[in-house]
Amino acid sequence: MSKIFTIDFTKPFIDELAAYIEREYLAQGRSLERLAIVFGGKRPAHFLKRALAAKVGKAFLPPKFYTIDELVDELASISGERQVSGPLEDAFEIYALARELTPELLEGRSTFSKCLPWASDILDFIKQLDLEDVGDEALKHIQESARIGFPVPDNINEL
Repeated sequence: MSKIFTIDFTKPFIDELAAYIEREYLAQGRSLERLAIVFGGKRPAHFLKRALAAKVGKAFLPPKFYTIDELVDELASISGERQVSGPLEDAFEIYALARELTPELLEGRSTFSKCLPWASDILDFIKQLDLEDVGDEALKHIQESARIGFPVPDNINEL
């Protein structure tokens, strides 16, 4: 049995995958807990769980579901390559850096709760830069940032 299973685009994806899992795992008495399924997003996992529940007909432990991002994060954290943080931790890091390096930018938002919307905007901007694969050199000046098509508020560039 191949460890990779592909489904023809012309067939109903969730139904085909549920049938495969029933045939290769449930019918053979194999545990679904050891099965990992990677989807592009979170929604397909919900539909597959419902299809599997209909086939099993009783309580069961489902396979482990990942989005591609979740799988990469887990593999990176297991290998020790990087520590995974969430958006709140990232926003606090922005707040702590601003408080330490440029406290004048925190005027009117001196507490973390008041700074959170601003830090979230900065994180969104960083995410866009990452998606566009913008290099460090392009970020050194406001004119450079404008040249690459990103509207950058002055206070973000200062930070």
